[in-house]
Amino acid sequence: MLVAILICAAPLAAYSVYHLLCILVSIFCSKRYTFKESAKLEARVAILYLTCDDFSQEACQSILNQKNISFHLFILDDSISEEYQEAVSKWVRKQANSITLVRRNNRKHYKGGNINNWLEKYAKPNEYHYTLILDADQVIEPEYTWQMVNEIQNTNLAFVQSSHSGRKDLREPFQKLLSLQVDTTWMYEVPARENLGIMPSLGHGVLFRTKDLQDAEGFPPVVSEDLGLTIRLALLGRFGKYLNYVTGFESFPKSYRDYWKRRRRWITADAEIIKKMLPLIWRSKLGVQETLDFTFRETRLAVGSLYWLLLVLICIAESSSLLEGHYFSSPYILMFVVMIAPVLTALLIKKTDYRTKLCYILVMPFIGAASSSINLPATIQGLNGHSAFTPTGSNNNGTGERPYILIEVLSSVLFIYCGLCFHNHFLLSMGLALLCSPALRRLNSKSGHCIIVAASCLFWLLILEQVASHIIGGSVPLTHFFCFLGITLTLS
Repeated sequence: MLVAILICAAPLAAYSVYHLLCILVSIFCSKRYTFKESAKLEARVAILYLTCDDFSQEACQSILNQKNISFHLFILDDSISEEYQEAVSKWVRKQANSITLVRRNNRKHYKGGNINNWLEKYAKPNEYHYTLILDADQVIEPEYTWQMVNEIQNTNLAFVQSSHSGRKDLREPFQKLLSLQVDTTWMYEVPARENLGIMPSLGHGVLFRTKDLQDAEGFPPVVSEDLGLTIRLALLGRFGKYLNYVTGFESFPKSYRDYWKRRRRWITADAEIIKKMLPLIWRSKLGVQETLDFTFRETRLAVGSLYWLLLVLICIAESSSLLEGHYFSSPYILMFVVMIAPVLTALLIKKTDYRTKLCYILVMPFIGAASSSINLPATIQGLNGHSAFTPTGSNNNGTGERPYILIEVLSSVLFIYCGLCFHNHFLLSMGLALLCSPALRRLNSKSGHCIIVAASCLFWLLILEQVASHIIGGSVPLTHFFCFLGITLTLS
């Protein structure tokens, strides 16, 4: 049993160390660019605003406010809802600016297929030197496009990727509690990519050379089209750069349900990339460091499946007393702090009050625990080719939830039972979080918010009570120690 637990724990520990390395590199070693204006700017940009049942007038208006650059706005509308289609058409008709509205007869190949349709019909490198891709919720500053073009001009870069921050006009309580995740990701995880391996294009807020998009034959037919294109460009020897000083503003999911749907989509999409595109990296002539970095990046969510399995094995070990008498006496509290480092980076975010930061640190681990059972079924679906692109805010639920609910309910019953019987409050806290997940997906914003706050407090009370008892006792059972090892993955 110990061997099986170690087999599950080793990849989780390895990823946690790697993730901590990314945070440290992002804080202390990442490249800090500053804006330097070119002597002359000669370029025309095609700005692609992509929407699928999530149109935002504020986002589109911010595009029309761009300064110091020649551009044309293309709205690529893949909306299924007639309500959203009419909202887009109505807004376009009201504008004095020339805007091209592009729709297609199908949603084949998801977001990447939508852009490929534009590439086939409208992309002319001599007319549009660069192509800027923006998501439906992304608001940009007036000099955003100009700064990005200024950076890529006179270089051999294939693309430049901007940073992002959470939008300040968030209305829902869930968004206000957790939108700092946007800032922590873009400030303390993404910057390390340039130092450790291949800088990825991340789907939105990214400016491409139109010719490089054509040379790569557009986006591959996968859900995670941005990372698939990064691989295609890398195989051609073309890479990108991260601009930490250019910032777009994006929304956070409005509810736990939307967050859960987005996380499920990311996991299935990454599993699809593992199956269809990672082998191309492994067989390429890219360096070992770049290959390892991209492999870690794309397998992290699939590896998260091992955490659920590890907790099940811990339940078996607890119930059969297989690891009874085995203790870990080193300072495991320090290890626990390392494991939750992704959420602690919120303390470093400037221009945010400490109350907001502490609320985020309180709630985010609970939300990560509640959604942790997604990984296994979503990974299996992605590897089997059943991934599907469902916009985060869409009312279309995509793939059925029954397998997920079954795993959540069975897991929560098992973890709660073992946690109570064997005084393992780490298991108990995980079980309670998983038990909340199906209910949170069905409650309205106000009710869900109250449960999230109350359940997060109980979640931490159980953990801190257990930690305090081990500090007093001077050691921690191995089964409790291993419960820590997947926390980092639930926060990624």
